[in-house]
Amino acid sequence: MKRVIPIVFVIMMIWTVSAQSEDIEWDHYFSSNILHKLYCGGDYVWSFRPAHVNGLLQFDPERETFNHFHAGNGTLGNRIIGMDTDANDTIWCLTDGGLVWFDGFAWHSVETPENIEWHNVMSFTTGKNGTVWIGGYCVVGKYDGTNWETFTTSD
Repeated sequence: MKRVIPIVFVIMMIWTVSAQSEDIEWDHYFSSNILHKLYCGGDYVWSFRPAHVNGLLQFDPERETFNHFHAGNGTLGNRIIGMDTDANDTIWCLTDGGLVWFDGFAWHSVETPENIEWHNVMSFTTGKNGTVWIGGYCVVGKYDGTNWETFTTSD
């Protein structure tokens, strides 16, 4: 189930943890301390900054560990456009390099049709039946888990 956490709550949570444990050593993964988007999916809290090339940060609250995913280790692109969870609780991520899904350990890419220019894709969502929809400049794409169907303004 997708949950959005207001940034004020997160700031309060970080401040509370900081106040409770003065011995925490913080790792900085981004060049800024600003997190624009937070997403809860699976057992993790994810954060990213749309339109920036910082990749994706995964926080495991049980282990209190962070992982930084980027084009070099699985997400296909460094600019994260969005995240969503499908009906099977699979986490999907749309990047400037393509569509990927997370199996709990690693990211897996989805082969895409040639007529989708990923730098022009601006949004996506998952459908109730497990389909993934993307939208961009003059194109809408539907992925059913096996095949793509695309719709363009010339159709």
